[in-house]
Amino acid sequence: MDEQPKRTLLEAFERLADIIEILRAPGGCPWDREQTHASLQPCLIEEVHEAVEAIDEENMDALEEELGDLLTLIALHAQIAAEAEEFTLLSLLNKNNAKLIRRHAHVFGERKAETAADALNSWERVKRSEPGYESRASALDGVPKSLPALMAASALQKKAARAGFEWRDASSRGDSKIQLKLNSDDPVEEIQKKIGEALFELASAARLLGVDPEAALRQANAQFQRRFREIEKMRDDAEREDASFAELWKRAKEGGEDAD
Repeated sequence: MDEQPKRTLLEAFERLADIIEILRAPGGCPWDREQTHASLQPCLIEEVHEAVEAIDEENMDALEEELGDLLTLIALHAQIAAEAEEFTLLSLLNKNNAKLIRRHAHVFGERKAETAADALNSWERVKRSEPGYESRASALDGVPKSLPALMAASALQKKAARAGFEWRDASSRGDSKIQLKLNSDDPVEEIQKKIGEALFELASAARLLGVDPEAALRQANAQFQRRFREIEKMRDDAEREDASFAELWKRAKEGGEDAD
């Protein structure tokens, strides 16, 4: 059943809350009724990744839809919490609004911020003054354990930089291990350690050069996929079926739109 779009933001938001409440009520949707915070975790992660993909593809129709899915999940989590008398969608919104105003003291208060860096520093100063922050034993606390490893490396380095531990630039690291030499006879643990150190160094270099390492890796993944598909097309060509993978890769690299 289609219904007319709501005319105001408030009406539309209230309608979303009503829909979620109906879905969770007796006689509602069996799937929605059996969900918990834990069972919705995979959905939350998947929808975030789909939103990121829409941004990468600059597909605004898809982004609108994926953000809507995320909003639905937020409302569903809030309804589950309300049923358990933990918090409500209203308390969530009120708390979040208050936090946004408090941490943007350079907009809503007397602090000044002329640049994005000034604004971030102001945000961090306010954040450090909030209850609960004093329980953190390290400046690195607060990075989610569920983050992909490369994103976590970048987040840890940003926190270290804000605490005063920072290299001047990407070339000033005297212990750089990016030039990696591996020996297949080395123990697996040693090889893993070296590769891990190299990845951490790459994340550091990316951050210092203003590059998002996760986005860079996604770009490299997409490039690999394009080139591999070209190789698959070449192997379908009878005249090239005996060419080695290395030769086909070279041709795909030289002939592709991203050749370098």
